[in-house]
Amino acid sequence: MYKRLFRGDHIDIVASLNNLAILYSSQEKYTKAEPFYIEALEMHKRLFSGDHFDLVIILNNLAELYSSQGYAKAESFYIEALEMKKRLVGGDHPSVAIDLNHLAMFYEAHARYAEAESFYIEALEMRKRLFREDHLDVVSSLDDLAKYYDNREDYNKAEFFYIQALEIKKRLFNGDHCSIFSNLIDLSLLYCIQKNHLKAKSFYDEASRMKKRLLNSDYPDVPIETLNGRGKSVKLNLF
Repeated sequence: MYKRLFRGDHIDIVASLNNLAILYSSQEKYTKAEPFYIEALEMHKRLFSGDHFDLVIILNNLAELYSSQGYAKAESFYIEALEMKKRLVGGDHPSVAIDLNHLAMFYEAHARYAEAESFYIEALEMRKRLFREDHLDVVSSLDDLAKYYDNREDYNKAEFFYIQALEIKKRLFNGDHCSIFSNLIDLSLLYCIQKNHLKAKSFYDEASRMKKRLLNSDYPDVPIETLNGRGKSVKLNLF
């Protein structure tokens, strides 16, 4: 209908193209989604000669589409979106930190570890500048770095970031919380892998007590599955 109403390029057509692409992407019909994203991107560039927030969204959508299929060409769209957003906001911004994190995850998935580490750290540093006090965005970056180093088997660095994340969560959440529980399990697994059984048992016991309290409350979504950490089959319940 929009194409009948507007004979040439129009922002409403761009929005419809993007929405169709999102629909197909959500259904994992990637070959159908791609041409709609590309048409939306090209039309938007014809309509607006410079940087634009809507253009950033389309670029990120295309990047996510290609990344979900494991395509390396996602990188150029992530970078173009990130650079444009930096120009638009003019400095530190929560959404810039999110885009930095997306690039870090992309590089990690493609085994480009030095680049992944760099972007994870840049995202963390930006969030620390943006949020001077304790904040969940900072916690998210700390958790991402902890898991990154854990997966690289750099356990000293992983421990450092897990503990920082745990300390902030304990200050942010007044009492038991499933996010604190998750950190306790991560640390228990970390120490178990290093055969530091005293520390592993201490964190595991704390997590077990917290889980029991959470399960006896009205708190939703408490993890109760077998404790297997990031592909490491560690039976913590042997203590």
